[in-house]
Amino acid sequence: MKKRILIALCFILLISAVLLFYPYNIFHHLTAEEKVTSIFNDPNLREVTFGDDSEITNVKYLGKYIYQVETEENTYLVKIKSSSSAHSIEVYEHNLHVTQNRNY
Repeated sequence: MKKRILIALCFILLISAVLLFYPYNIFHHLTAEEKVTSIFNDPNLREVTFGDDSEITNVKYLGKYIYQVETEENTYLVKIKSSSSAHSIEVYEHNLHVTQNRNY
């Protein structure tokens, strides 16, 4: 009986440690769309950030505070770090194609 309780306790501690230190945060996955749409709710902020004021159609959490934000016009990678008083936002275009020509 004591052995089963000890094994169950170790299992619970192992799962808790994985959830705390794993780079893909489950909480951010569940609240991704709500968080991003609340930040970019203002059309002026969307225009300054994305270059247009189109609506956000889809949000996907990728891990390490990075979100894939799809608008009507384009797809962006947005890194959002939040503190109690401010948001730090970095925006990258997702499908920016770069080609390199080589002459041999």
